[in-house]
Amino acid sequence: MLLCSFLKKEAAAVSMVQLSTFTRVPSIPRDQSYRDFPVTVRVTAAPPDFVQGERTLVDVVAAIDLRWSMGFDDKYGHQPNDRLVRVKEAMAKVIDNLGVDAQNRLAVVGFNQEVATSTELLEMTAQGQQSAIETVNALKVLGRPSTFSVGLNEAKKILDGRSLAEKRRSLGFIIFVSNGDDVTFLEKDIPTAYPIHAFGLTAQHSPSKLKAMANQTLGSYTPIENDDLETKLAEKLDQLSVRLTSVVAVDTTIDLTTLHHGVVVSKLESSWAYNDALVFYKSEIGGGKTSGKVVVGDVSAGELKEFTVYLDVPAAEGQQDGTGTDDGDSVLELLKVGGVYKQSSDMDKKKVLLGESMVTVVRTDDGGALDLIEERVAYWCKVKLDLSAMYDKLETEAAGAKSGGDVTEALALREASVEAINRAMYHDIYNAVLLALKLRRGGDSGNGGSSAMENSPPTPLHPAKTPV
Repeated sequence: MLLCSFLKKEAAAVSMVQLSTFTRVPSIPRDQSYRDFPVTVRVTAAPPDFVQGERTLVDVVAAIDLRWSMGFDDKYGHQPNDRLVRVKEAMAKVIDNLGVDAQNRLAVVGFNQEVATSTELLEMTAQGQQSAIETVNALKVLGRPSTFSVGLNEAKKILDGRSLAEKRRSLGFIIFVSNGDDVTFLEKDIPTAYPIHAFGLTAQHSPSKLKAMANQTLGSYTPIENDDLETKLAEKLDQLSVRLTSVVAVDTTIDLTTLHHGVVVSKLESSWAYNDALVFYKSEIGGGKTSGKVVVGDVSAGELKEFTVYLDVPAAEGQQDGTGTDDGDSVLELLKVGGVYKQSSDMDKKKVLLGESMVTVVRTDDGGALDLIEERVAYWCKVKLDLSAMYDKLETEAAGAKSGGDVTEALALREASVEAINRAMYHDIYNAVLLALKLRRGGDSGNGGSSAMENSPPTPLHPAKTPV
């Protein structure tokens, strides 16, 4: 269905980015207030096949920590490990992906307390890729602890050194890889001009420092445990470099405005756990809590970014607070969501408007609590009926084939599927009951608006009014 929202550029006005909003709760009691009413905002870019001409070139600097523990588990060199070897293997993926366009560029920085290796930005031609691979493969661990600022400042220096024309044609990114800590490193030392995508290896790395790098630069933080190093590092750097080479929107900013008297923005999320990484946004609440802004930054082809807006909704001021409906309920407009982005392929980076979305909620006498539970029960009844019909057909076909083994296999599959469906159904209906109870309480769980739901898989989202 999403593809229908993205047409090939038959008209210049077609946006490569879609904005959509959802609520977890379709209705709330008319006579009660609701604290921390959650609204999910999603920003989705068109799939890769639809944005071939929209991609921009990238300049990437890989800053790689060469501290001793990247190669050895003891200070004498008697217990070698393969951490740096795995980094080299993963960087080969990055180099290969950057080669999707020979004009993409990569620089390699190896550091500990000083810069040990630093290359210029190499175009990813066959020759440039070979040179980059040779540089990476030649990296060796050094015998002292590392200073994060050394690697970051060298990466910034390389990207800052580009000409104005080079900066206009290419986006700059820093990939930072370390398995340790730096007690001297402070948040004020973080260069904020370019997104930093930080990878922390093993349990010895410093999550707080790497998260701070990503947080301040709209980058990402990906932790990788030692047991996952062999496969996961290459996988995640592969995915990251594909994203970096397919950015279609930059400086993507979402604007929020409350629409009803008394509705205020109580809080905004500034990060999102996605695909084993923590992706960071910049958010702020203004206008006496009647407006807000979330900067989600770069968005790549096919990528989805998401955050949650929490609203405090007052009790209805009258029996008909909002637009009336045929059944006596009323529809209350809560929030207007819009935004802008810049096309990454546009040299002048002109702003493109995102279609606005209006977030509404139904005000009812009972808050729709029972309806919410009944909806989920009806859904799972249909799932189980459909499943039963499918296995009835399979067993009939197996019996017709006169194969006892096939019948036994079909029965075993039915039992396993029913067990899995039952587990999912019980969990989903349990979550629906929690939501219903929260509705009855007006959204106030007594601990700042949080509930067991926040640590459980999300219930189905209800789309807000169609974007205009």
